Amino acid sequence: MRTEDISIKHQFAIQELADMGRDQADKLDRLGTLKAELDSVKKQYASQISEAEAGISRISTKVHAGWEVRNVKCFVIDERPEGYRLLVRSDDGHISKRRKLEASERQLTLSTDPPKQYVSVALLHVDDEGWDVDAYEIPLYEEEFGAIRSLDVLALRDYKPVPALEEAK
Repeated sequence: MRTEDISIKHQFAIQELADMGRDQADKLDRLGTLKAELDSVKKQYASQISEAEAGISRISTKVHAGWEVRNVKCFVIDERPEGYRLLVRSDDGHISKRRKLEASERQLTLSTDPPKQYVSVALLHVDDEGWDVDAYEIPLYEEEFGAIRSLDVLALRDYKPVPALEEAK
């Protein structure tokens, strides 16, 4: 016997409709879950994209400016030159700031210890834009010399007191 498949109208039985209804509900539930997951993933990616864009913007600002503000430990060197405080960066040995000392900061402290003696003189880079010099020579005490000698100094030499000043003491 020969057979042939043809398309004809089929009326669903109650059981078929019930099965398709359950299948449709399962599919709708799955669709809702997938859409919720997609929204969640979109939000995660949107958040990650925003974070990446903010990072790029921060870096672009720094690159454009060519600098940023950082906290850097500095050595405080007073009265060299007389009446001024110099702040020398501990990371590169450059003079980052110079300012006049207040009268109260210039007061001598009483001590029974012998006065410190200079041991070396350092020629340091000057980064302070308000000071119209590129480098400055500073006499150093022993502890200052120990801290500065391994940094980016232009020159180091032994301290030689000026004879006229020594005789005046």
